[in-house]
Amino acid sequence: MILPVLIALWAAPFPQEIVAKAETVRSETKGDETWVEVTDLRLEAEGFQAEADFAFFRLAPKGDRAPTATHALAGRWMGPLLSRAQPLTGDGRFLEVRLQGSVSIQGIEGSLLCSQLLYLPREGLLEIENVDLLLDAGVLPSGWPLRLVARSLVENADGSFRVVDGKMTTCDEDAPHFAVRAGSLEGMAGEEGIRWKAESVALEVLGTKVLPLPATFFQDWGETGIAGFHSIAVSSNDRYGTRVETRWRGASEDSRGRQWSWALAPSASTRRGFPLEAEFGVDGDNVSSNWKLFHLRDEESDVHPYARRIRRSEDERWRARVENRFTFKKSWVLDADLALTSDVLVDPEFFPGAWRTQEDQVSQLYLARRGRDHFFEATVEGSDSAGFSPFAGFGDSLPGHFESRPSFRWEAFSSTLASTPAGPFGGADGRAPVNFSWGGELASFQFRETSLDTHLGVDPFLSQGEFRRNRGRVWWESSIPLHAAGISLRPGIRMDGASWTDDSASAEERVLAEAYLDISSTLSRAYTGGWGHRVQPLIRFRNRRASQDSSPIQRVVDSWDLLAPGQAVEMSLRQYWTAPSQSTPWMELDLRLPWYPDLAAPLSDSNFLPDHGDRAGDFGPGEIRIWLEPERAGSSFSGAWLNARLRRGDSKAGLEEGYLSTGFRPFENLSASLAYREVRDLFGIGVVAADWRLGRAWGVSCRQAFTTEGDPGVFSEISLQHYAHDFQLEAGVHRDETLGRSGFFFSLTPLFLMGTPGSPGPRMSP
Repeated sequence: MILPVLIALWAAPFPQEIVAKAETVRSETKGDETWVEVTDLRLEAEGFQAEADFAFFRLAPKGDRAPTATHALAGRWMGPLLSRAQPLTGDGRFLEVRLQGSVSIQGIEGSLLCSQLLYLPREGLLEIENVDLLLDAGVLPSGWPLRLVARSLVENADGSFRVVDGKMTTCDEDAPHFAVRAGSLEGMAGEEGIRWKAESVALEVLGTKVLPLPATFFQDWGETGIAGFHSIAVSSNDRYGTRVETRWRGASEDSRGRQWSWALAPSASTRRGFPLEAEFGVDGDNVSSNWKLFHLRDEESDVHPYARRIRRSEDERWRARVENRFTFKKSWVLDADLALTSDVLVDPEFFPGAWRTQEDQVSQLYLARRGRDHFFEATVEGSDSAGFSPFAGFGDSLPGHFESRPSFRWEAFSSTLASTPAGPFGGADGRAPVNFSWGGELASFQFRETSLDTHLGVDPFLSQGEFRRNRGRVWWESSIPLHAAGISLRPGIRMDGASWTDDSASAEERVLAEAYLDISSTLSRAYTGGWGHRVQPLIRFRNRRASQDSSPIQRVVDSWDLLAPGQAVEMSLRQYWTAPSQSTPWMELDLRLPWYPDLAAPLSDSNFLPDHGDRAGDFGPGEIRIWLEPERAGSSFSGAWLNARLRRGDSKAGLEEGYLSTGFRPFENLSASLAYREVRDLFGIGVVAADWRLGRAWGVSCRQAFTTEGDPGVFSEISLQHYAHDFQLEAGVHRDETLGRSGFFFSLTPLFLMGTPGSPGPRMSP
C-alpha cells in the first residue's frame, strides 16, 4: 500500500497530542511480522520531534514487551520514538527500527543527529553512524551539557557502549572550539555516573590536534563528580626556561557524603627537566585531609634571590605538605600535619608566592578541646628538614625557627565566683558579679639554626647547634564589671608567673602582677532618615609590677616574654556609621594611643611595644584605622572601598608603618585597586591593578608594582583573556625583579571544569 499520509490523532489514546507526517507509507505482511517503510518521516509531540529521509519498522503481533534497556547516551530517545511512531505503524511489538538519511531527534534532554540508526529492542542493541549527540545542561557537574561527535556509536541493554573515532566537548557550535578526541572509547553507565576507558586520546582546538593526553582523561563522570583534563599552560622565564604544563583535576562524592578531590600537574621545561605537582584531598563530617606534593629531578643549577651563591646538596628536589584534621565527639579536634622539603631552596625557587606571603608550615600534632567553660590544647612540632622560609639568606645572619616540643595549655573561661555590694553601679539588687579566669601552660621550646650551604648528607639543622628552653607558666585574672548612667567600669587584677630553664642553666622565675581599670561607654545618635552614628570610647589604666626575685628574659621565645613591668594609659576611640535599614557599618574609624606616666618604665606587651628609642613626649606608638565601603550607604560609588592603617612610632622613626588599600568598580565590567605599604625608612611598595571586561568575549588585566623606599623589588604583569562559551584562553607577559623571573605565559582552560555555563571562570595565573 503506497499513499500520501497526514495523520493527526486526538489526545485521548495518547498522553499528548501527536502529529505524524510522511510523504509515503508502505506496509506489508511477512509471516507473523509487519514491515512498514516510510519516506520523509516527521513526528511531533510536546517536547519531542523526529525527522528522517527513510524509516523502516519491523513489528510482531502484540505480546510481551522487550526487556527494559539501560542505555547510557542516545538510547534514552528510543522509547519516545517508538510510542510516537505508532500512528504510522499501528499496534504491535517493535522488533527492528532503522532510520536513514538526515536523521534528527530532539527532546527535552538534548538532540541527536546521524546518518543512520539501527535499533533492535529485543536485543537491546542500538547502532548509530556519523553521530552528533548533545545532552543538555545537567548531565555534567555544574550544569554543563555534554556533546559527542563520532563515526559510530554502539549501545547495549546493560548500559555499556562503544565509540569509534569520537570527540567529547561542551561546545554546541558546528565546529567545536575545544574537544578531547579518542580513537576508541568504551564505557559503562550506572547509577553513580559513567565510567570510561579510552585509547589514542588527544586535545583538539578548533579542529586541530594540539596535545596528546593520557587515557585517564576519561575515568569517572557523573552528577557529583568529574575527572579529567583541566587546562594547559605555556610559559617562559629564567627559572624553567620554556615550560609546558598540563593540569588535571577530579572530584567525586561517596555514599557517606565525603568529598574527594585530586589534582595533577605534570610539566616539561627546557631548563629544569620535568616538574610534577600533585594534590589530593578529602572532606567529610569528621575527617579532612589535604596532600600537596612536588618532585623534580633537577637538570639545572639553582636560580634564587640570595646575595651569595648557594648550591643545593643533591638533584632530587621534592616537597611534601600534608594537613589532616580529625574531629571526635564534636568537641575534640586533632590536627596531624607534615611539612618536609629536600633542601632549603625548594620553596624560594619553585613556590615563591607562598614563600613570600604565607605562614611557614611545620610538622606537628595539635590536639584541642573546647568545652563550655574551658579550652585545652597540646602541640608537638617535629624536626623538619626545611619547614620555614629562610629570609635571612638575603643577608649575613643564619635562618632558624622555634619548635614546641611539646606544649600543653589549659584555660578556664571567665565565670562568676561570687557577688559584691556595688550600690548604684550594681544590678537591680545593688550587687555586681566577681568574675574569675585562670590557666596554665607547660612547654618545651627548641630554637634551631640552619646553614644554607651544607655538605651532602649533613642535616642543615644540626650544623649550627641549638637552643632549648623548658617553661611552666600559670596566670589568673579577676574583675568586677560595674555599670551606671551609661558608663561602664571594670576594675581588675591579673597575676602571671613562670619558671624556666635554658639549656644547662639553673632554674629562673618571674612573677608579674598587674592592676587595671577600664572606663568605657557607648554613645549613639539617630539622624533623620534612619542614619546612625555610634561612638565607643575606652580608657584603660594599667600598672604592672614584677617581684624582686624576678629574673630578666635573656632570649625572647614568644609574646609572653615581651611582657615588662611599667605603667600605661591606653586610650581607644571607635566610631561606626550606619545607613538606613543597615546593621553593618558603611564606615568604621578606630584610634588607639598609649600614654606613659613614667618614661623610665613604659609598660610593654605584644600590642604596644615602646622599644624604638626616645618617644615624642610621653606618648607611645599610636595607631589609626579606617574602613570605608560607601556602597553600604547607598552611595553612587558602587563597589568602592578603602582600608587604611597608620602607625605612629617614636620621634626618630616618625611614621612607623603606613598601609592603604583601596579600589572601585565604576562599571560592572571594570574594576581597579591600589595597595601600598611603607615601614619606616626600610621599604615602601605599592601595587596598582585593573581588570577590564571588553564585552562578552574579551578581557584585559594588568598588575604593576612600584617602590618609594628601599629596593624590595617590583613586578609587573599584563594579560589578555578570551572567553568563549565553553573555554577561557589567556596569554600575557610578566616580570618579577625580586625573584629574577620574567617571561610570557599562555593557558587554555575548559570552563565546564571550573564553573556554571555562562560564567567567565576564574582568572589564571602564570
